Amino acid sequence: MKEYEVYSEYMNGTKLGKVVRHNEHKYWGVHLSDSTSDNKGFLMWHPTKSEYWCEDIAENFCQGMIREDGSVRDNMYFAKGLHKA
Repeated sequence: MKEYEVYSEYMNGTKLGKVVRHNEHKYWGVHLSDSTSDNKGFLMWHPTKSEYWCEDIAENFCQGMIREDGSVRDNMYFAKGLHKA
């Protein structure tokens, strides 16, 4: 059995962002991958955030605002959902 279920996917060119939900703990996460990269992607869990929060991360990744490792590109903190706390 997989650790998570995919709820939605965002794609732009070679970038794919999947919104996932953990099967046992029921928290949300995002799997980010780029087909031009050598690795298998990056899975981030956000136990205190909503599905919509994770959708924003997946969309921002596909638009190039977030790197595959989940870090935010310079000058992108005003992108949807990326404001500094």
